[in-house]
This record gives sequence, C-alpha cells and structure tokens, in this order.
Amino acid sequence: MSEPPASSERVFGEPVAGETYKHRYVVSAVIVDSKGLIAVMRVGDRYFLPGGGIEDGESEQQTLIREAREECARGIVIGARLGEALFYQYAPLYGGWAIHSVYYCADFGPDLGMAPEPDHTLIHMTREEAEGRLFRRSDAWAVTQALELRQNP
Repeated sequence: MSEPPASSERVFGEPVAGETYKHRYVVSAVIVDSKGLIAVMRVGDRYFLPGGGIEDGESEQQTLIREAREECARGIVIGARLGEALFYQYAPLYGGWAIHSVYYCADFGPDLGMAPEPDHTLIHMTREEAEGRLFRRSDAWAVTQALELRQNP
C-alpha cells in the first residue's frame, strides 16, 4: 500500500485501501510579502506554494533555490524550517500519490532577469484566499504555521 508517515510528519488525507501509492518528496516555501500576501504558483487551475521535487543529490535548500529560479525567476532567502507533512492524493485515472513535503519560511531575493517556467504563474493571495485555494491541504497548514511564527518569533 504505502509507507507509514515519518513520526514528525502531519498527515492530510487518507490512503484508499488496497491502492498503491507512488511517493514524491518535495520542498516548498511560504513567502509572505511586506503587505502580508502569500506567494502562490498557479499551474493550470491548481494552486501550490513555490517549490518542487527533490532531485537526486540535492539538499532541501538546493531544491528551493532551483525551484525559485525555475518557477519564479527569482532568488530566494531561506529562513526557518516549518516542518513536514504527508498529503495523500488518489484519482482513479492517475492512481495514488503520497506527497512528502518539507516546508520553510522564505523571502524572495533578486529578480534573476530570466523567464519563469511557461506554465507557472506567480500570484499573491491573502491568507484566506491561499488557505482556501491551495490544492494540497498540507500547503494550507504550512501557511498557518509560517504566519503564526511571524506573529510569535
């Protein structure tokens, strides 16, 4: 079926009994601008925090730096590690995915003067918009964690 979650992971969703899940390991950033808006990537009709899959040999930080460059054409300043979460997703057409995510607070660095990935659009949302529209419930959890940390450093 699937691996049990690491003890420190928060779990969102439940695996469908009898189904096999592919595991994906990702790192994402919660980036809050000076107006309190959350940076969100729109990919098609879904919304995600900036970040992506960890490639072989990459550290979590290297992944965030690469993903910020690819998705946003921006540098990134990585802050506090917020935690880990496991998000189960199942669709009959695509099968099951177990998305293991690590989350960091971050700030954008300089604009790198290049084009971002063509299917990714960087937008900014209020906390309420982000929590309601983010595809992975674990991303919404990370937004809450980051904003609480900002209020109570």
